[in-house]
Amino acid sequence: AGFPRVGVTRQQLDALFAFNYNIGSDYTGQWLDDKTLVITITNPFGASPPQISNVVASVQAVANLRSVPPVTAASVATAPPMFGEFGPGNIAVSSFRASDPDNQDDVFGTGDIIDIEFSIPTNRAWLPTTGITR
Repeated sequence: AGFPRVGVTRQQLDALFAFNYNIGSDYTGQWLDDKTLVITITNPFGASPPQISNVVASVQAVANLRSVPPVTAASVATAPPMFGEFGPGNIAVSSFRASDPDNQDDVFGTGDIIDIEFSIPTNRAWLPTTGITR
């Protein structure tokens, strides 16, 4: 409590960290306390598609990030892969199932049904809910 929430510029963050993916054309940071730095993307232009489990940040030696009191060498630590989420991911097909109501054959036939289920709600591709034909 009482720690000043000092703003950190993109240039200062770039001097502190090397990211292995482009996180955008502008972002700011804020120290919440001596251990917690929060980075907020303010312009995602040019950012790589989010790869949650692949994005890492490495502290750059020239930043001279050290312990308090400074009894250790400057950090060159690399963060573990990022975890979390940016909201819903891309739609995936979670189930693709065929059925034959009359059990007459083992090939496509009249009246056979194919059920396709998606991982998240969709806009149904703006198709009608019934009467879809080839």
